[in-house]
Amino acid sequence: MKKNLIYVGPSDTLDIIKNSDLNNYTVLGYTGLDKRSSTSKFISNKNLAKFKGNYLINNILNNIDRKNFFLNYKSKFKFIGLKHKTAQIFETANIDKSLIAYPNVIISSFSKIGMGNIISYGSLVGHNVIIGKFNYICPSCNILGNVKIGNYCFIGSNVTILPNIEIPSYSAIPAGSVITRNPEKNSIFKIYSKKY
Repeated sequence: MKKNLIYVGPSDTLDIIKNSDLNNYTVLGYTGLDKRSSTSKFISNKNLAKFKGNYLINNILNNIDRKNFFLNYKSKFKFIGLKHKTAQIFETANIDKSLIAYPNVIISSFSKIGMGNIISYGSLVGHNVIIGKFNYICPSCNILGNVKIGNYCFIGSNVTILPNIEIPSYSAIPAGSVITRNPEKNSIFKIYSKKY
């Protein structure tokens, strides 16, 4: 028997659902900030409570909004993640069930990824990488071995983080950056130059 599922996030990422291993689920619809033409039914946030007890994928792109949504609805829904069929996750990686892995993502051996993370198109997570909670990693990032990323971080597109670097919580790394040394501790939303 199939389980009912609701997708929360932008409608332009609904194609990820079609190419993911969700054979055991029936998608009831989606809810989010935008209501665009889609083959899936739009469910307004105020009607979401009617679907209590079903499974839910939380693909809200803003880290803090994603966390708040999880806290508000964790007693009403069963949260699951989403893995595109082209995403590769090594067996020895320790991944929270809420991870959303977009197409062509690679997560290497012995990495540990916490709750509520989104890893976008074509990003690489190297071996022994530790990623905290509710981070958003944009497309085409290279996070090399033994890196630690805190909570609520935003890693821009085409960022490379070299081995043994520690990114503090609440950091925002701009697109195209190459991180070669540890950013300062407690640097909330600090923007780092292209070769920091």
